[in-house]
Amino acid sequence: LLVAGAQAARGQSAPAPRPAFRSHAVAGRVTDTLGAPVAGAQVLVDGRPAAVSDEGGGFVVRNLEPAGFFLVRVRRIGFVEAAGEVRTGAD
Repeated sequence: LLVAGAQAARGQSAPAPRPAFRSHAVAGRVTDTLGAPVAGAQVLVDGRPAAVSDEGGGFVVRNLEPAGFFLVRVRRIGFVEAAGEVRTGAD
């Protein structure tokens, strides 16, 4: 499995009158070695299940707090597991 374009994405501030905060997200696309999308791959963030890739291989993990470094692992039966570190909250 390959995770193409896994990147941090900025969230939006909470609406007033609540105090403003930032929610962080990671998005990417899971593909095989030929670049074909892999549906149904499990995406784990810091060891916890967080998302499953869709039919196009895409996934989004929202509400990552606090900002910082996260270990993202992707696995699916019949494929080699892939992993990488992603940083959220970078300006």
